[in-house]
Amino acid sequence: MLSEIYNKIWIKAFYSDTLRKMYLWTLKHRPLRFLPYPTAIELEPTTFCNLRCRICENPIFSKRHRRNMTLEEFKYIIDQFPNLKWCGATGIGEQWLNPDFGEMLKYAKSKKIFIEAYDNFVFFDEDRIKEVLKYDLYDRLYFSIDAATKETYEKIRVGAKWEVVINNFKTFIELKEKFNKKKPKLDFHFVVCSLNLNELPEFIKLVGTELRPKGRFAVHFVKILHKFDWVKDIYVDHVPQDIIQKTEEMAKKYNVYVQWEANIIAPQAKHAWRRELPPIKNCYAWMSPFIFVDGNVMPCCTMNEGGWRDRQIQLSMGNIFEKPFKEIWYGPRYMQLKRMIRANLTPPYCVGCPFYYAPPTPKEIADKFLPKEIK
Repeated sequence: MLSEIYNKIWIKAFYSDTLRKMYLWTLKHRPLRFLPYPTAIELEPTTFCNLRCRICENPIFSKRHRRNMTLEEFKYIIDQFPNLKWCGATGIGEQWLNPDFGEMLKYAKSKKIFIEAYDNFVFFDEDRIKEVLKYDLYDRLYFSIDAATKETYEKIRVGAKWEVVINNFKTFIELKEKFNKKKPKLDFHFVVCSLNLNELPEFIKLVGTELRPKGRFAVHFVKILHKFDWVKDIYVDHVPQDIIQKTEEMAKKYNVYVQWEANIIAPQAKHAWRRELPPIKNCYAWMSPFIFVDGNVMPCCTMNEGGWRDRQIQLSMGNIFEKPFKEIWYGPRYMQLKRMIRANLTPPYCVGCPFYYAPPTPKEIADKFLPKEIK
């Protein structure tokens, strides 16, 4: 009980901008070898998917990148983080296609870990919803839905059926209220592209009336992270100010809380809170590693969805199935990354980051930040 309360306090801090800034200050001033061990990670349960979404890199994955993480592999990873507080349980795949996914969540919850995930609700039939609610498998769950109409939704989420996901979400709300369950907190996740750009205000109306969960909820608008070949014809750099204004007006009308990802707002826009990308020395995302289904450890999730998984694996920090995470955390690539970020230089893995100013660093300079010896 005490550990669960402590974790809840930690999660509150995790979502607090002020406390995260204080945390960043401590990261900048601690010796690298004494940095705290990660207390938040993201895991990829599978790379199999039944859809061919226009906004996702999964459809262009090669066969060699398709696999499920086993339950034993999942447990092995979780057990290497004794102070784990938060786990993002969504990768670049449909997690419920992994037959062990439910057991993975149960194992993580047995450790009192806060579980956050994104789901398209394609596989949330009544039996699965009851299982999720019975065992409190999620603490926070985002409904990934990127349209306000059936026509647009099925153009984007190719292979999914509008009526199915809408009905599943409504059933989830009904059963959650019927069983008087506080978990999970339900929010919405909307990836903006040229196909749905004009539907943002109508989407707010949809969730404010037809899909409204009980209690406070948020709609999180984000853009496609990287402009690669599969998505470049529908990529949107930012939301025009007039659409933002209409969306905000609709949100006020229906009492819906809207979150705009910082990099989706044009620098000159009224709602922009920053005028340019911050320096990479301000980044602390690498304190929440993203672990691929095959065990390769990435510093964070922001270089996903760029269509360059082979490059990511080539530049990974190491493979957790080949060596313990502690060896990876204090290994040469992570040490190089930490040193370069502290020096306000872009590590090889982070070139092209969508959230921080990350121009390439010449190799001869980057190599100087590789440790000569790892004890």
